Amino acid sequence: MTPAVDWFRVITQLQRAGMDHGQQARELGVSRRTIGNWQQAICEPSHSKGEALLEIYRSVIRST
Repeated sequence: MTPAVDWFRVITQLQRAGMDHGQQARELGVSRRTIGNWQQAICEPSHSKGEALLEIYRSVIRST
């Protein structure tokens, strides 16, 4: 069983690293509102968008 991803934590850590909702949204091809909805657990990203967001997270966190 795959553990659930804490999207709030992922998105918040990206913000703390200097990547705001707008930048995240542009990278993923979604709206800023969508990023906010994921962060607030209103909905979750699709598998492909979630994987892409995690890849951005890994890249940004490694470089800080």
